Amino acid sequence: EQPLERLSGLPDWMRARLLLAQGREAEGAVALVRSLASAPRGTYAASALLQLGDLEGKTDAAKARARWEAIVAGFPESPESKEAARRLSGGK
Repeated sequence: EQPLERLSGLPDWMRARLLLAQGREAEGAVALVRSLASAPRGTYAASALLQLGDLEGKTDAAKARARWEAIVAGFPESPESKEAARRLSGGK
């Protein structure tokens, strides 16, 4: 059983993944931000932060670093945390 709250943010996160796969990065970033706004601690929040950090890393390294640090601090058990830590250490 999973409470319905765990599904909050899922439609926006899925929309973001679809938009990013289509190469529509600006629209995908907006959907990721909306996903995080609706469920900042939701099931897909760490993944949304990682994807958003990767997008922001192309234009603003400080914003990307802040996103990756938020994953490491807020979601230490997630697989995204290991990936974010690797990116913080300079590996990509």
